[in-house]
Amino acid sequence: MEAGAERFEEFRTKMQAAGVNPAAQRAFQHSYQRLLAGDTGMIPESEIQTVSELPRLDKMDFLPGRSAELLNQAVILKLNGGLGTSMGLERAKSLLPVKDGLTFLDFIVKQVLQVQQQYGIAVRFILMDSFSTSDETMEFLGPVPTEWDETKVLDARIADYVVIARRNGKEWYIGSMNDWTARSLDIDLSFLSDGNFTMDAYQDGVNADRNASDYRKTTTQVNRNTKLKLQLASGGGWAARIHQ
Repeated sequence: MEAGAERFEEFRTKMQAAGVNPAAQRAFQHSYQRLLAGDTGMIPESEIQTVSELPRLDKMDFLPGRSAELLNQAVILKLNGGLGTSMGLERAKSLLPVKDGLTFLDFIVKQVLQVQQQYGIAVRFILMDSFSTSDETMEFLGPVPTEWDETKVLDARIADYVVIARRNGKEWYIGSMNDWTARSLDIDLSFLSDGNFTMDAYQDGVNADRNASDYRKTTTQVNRNTKLKLQLASGGGWAARIHQ
């Protein structure tokens, strides 16, 4: 046991040299200690119990007029760990565009806002991030607005693909969603006002047609004379924030 504990210091040194997040180091240490204690990580079938009955919504008793009161005590909790699993993901999968240029995270936020607007309460919302998803998720989520001043359809073909641009103040957000045919689209940014802008784009990676988590982020300078060529993978998408 002592030799094993001492060995962990070698692992810690290697992780620190590789820039591994401290939270990941602690998680590894916890799993390593359990391994040294004889934990196999397996759950015996004898310890698994079947669920005999689940509550049904139509059979539950609700107190009239207390919906808002009960929701005010509730928390909406969403798992957003993604990268800490054995799936081999390199980025937060909740940031993948899924429909009309919107990501999984966009839809989650819309659900929370709908509850808040319907019941007039500031329901609490918590994202369970991992050490690998936290920074990128907040980078994307922080500036995304919930109301739009202007919407433009830049290109579209019914049932095939769509590219939509939305403006909030001086910032534009562009999203694209593709069907199962890989394609290249030319997008004109002439709708921008005069001046130079920074564009943070999330685009399909080289293996996006086989691995939906394969995408990369780029940052470039653009203006109203810029012409973009979007390379959309089969079932892929593209999203960008344009700001000064």
